[in-house]
Amino acid sequence: LNFLERSCQLAGTGEPCAEFGFALYRKREPEAQARAIEALKKACGARIGDACALVGHAYAVGECAARSYATAGTYLSQACRLNVARACEEFKKVSAAAGVQAF
Repeated sequence: LNFLERSCQLAGTGEPCAEFGFALYRKREPEAQARAIEALKKACGARIGDACALVGHAYAVGECAARSYATAGTYLSQACRLNVARACEEFKKVSAAAGVQAF
């Protein structure tokens, strides 16, 4: 993990941050997952759809962050636009639960 973290720090975004975020998230430890979400947000900013999808899911279920359907919808819709099919399905569910209109 140290190598991945350093890679993310050096790159500041993109694939290194996605790999670091996914590795941290899999640890299933609250502190690690909170750091994972921050790394995945950076990766999402670089248009890595799977990273956007996981951040959206975390907000939708209140994992690593307070539940926020609005924030979840933002990340899930971005992942959907990046062709992550499962994000499109979850976006529909989140939108229905929150009463938000689809994009």
